[in-house]
Amino acid sequence: MLISEFAQASGLSVDTVRFYVRQGLLTPKRSNKGGLRGYQEFGPGEVRIAAGIRIGQALGLSLADIKFFIVNQRSGKRPNESRIRLMETHRRRLHERLIELQQLLIYMDKKIDWMKGIGNEPAWP
Repeated sequence: MLISEFAQASGLSVDTVRFYVRQGLLTPKRSNKGGLRGYQEFGPGEVRIAAGIRIGQALGLSLADIKFFIVNQRSGKRPNESRIRLMETHRRRLHERLIELQQLLIYMDKKIDWMKGIGNEPAWP
């Protein structure tokens, strides 16, 4: 599929797709369509990678970390210690953030109750 079709299939903008290609996150094939330079053609594998990039970003991973995983995945090797450590470290950070968010939700619930006239004004956590 060409870039516009790929952008639609992946939920990314064309500009974002081009950026990811420049960064080496996506590696479309060159077709013989479009003259000497050819068009970029994206396959189903690139759609899966785009989904993985979006998941990685949702998890809070940097594009550099995401690229590290993509490059290693493309190599076909099993995850090594550095990839596992990176995921474990990031998992700990996510867990810490989850605890922070849970505390904020508790604060917000108490603040809403106070605004409704129920209970005392809560102290900031």
